[in-house]
Amino acid sequence: MWKIYSQPMLLGCEMFEINIKEDGFTMPKREMTSKEMLVKYAIFMLLVPLLTYLVGDKNIYQWNDYYTYPNYYNFSSETPLSGVFKQGMDPLFIVLMKPFTFLDDGFSTFTIVCAYFTLLMKLSALRNSTENFFVLLVLYSSYILCLHDYVQIRISLALALIAFGIYTVNSRNIRYCLFLFAIFIHLTSVFVVLTYFVYKILGVRKFIFSHCFPSCSLVCYQWV
Repeated sequence: MWKIYSQPMLLGCEMFEINIKEDGFTMPKREMTSKEMLVKYAIFMLLVPLLTYLVGDKNIYQWNDYYTYPNYYNFSSETPLSGVFKQGMDPLFIVLMKPFTFLDDGFSTFTIVCAYFTLLMKLSALRNSTENFFVLLVLYSSYILCLHDYVQIRISLALALIAFGIYTVNSRNIRYCLFLFAIFIHLTSVFVVLTYFVYKILGVRKFIFSHCFPSCSLVCYQWV
């Protein structure tokens, strides 16, 4: 008799992971050898700089949100910290830009550094959330990498902090701090955080039902 138990996993804006157990006992997982772990770690460390270069080195003619970020950068350069938080427009993201405003090519340097830490946190979370890391990485790189990490760098950084907090950080206080940082980097990430807490409160079955029932009701309503 197969039984299904669940733990949270982040996929897009929903969190779920299904661990299959047989007869009430956890099915044993094959442990990786030291050589396999070394190869996996080496590939991981090579992927981060490679993907950082791909998404961090921007082409202004292909970057659809290009004009948004120089405006943020100029605002960060011209505005003191107190003014940044008073205006309320993704304040932490603007604060992160400020140290780079003292460099000659600070904006380009910021995009590279931002891409590096975003990808480092995201890939660390992906690696810890599944045994099929490279399969999930290929799926991620086929679309989301180009959309989020190249174009929408604010929400990408915010989601990276949330994913890193869920899958890599053991301390609940640090995890919640990362959630708060993510919200101050991009306000819309609050919906991801709320979804996570709803999942934790309801559990997987009620959580899935709470998503499926409104969707099915809407479809039925449209057919009436």
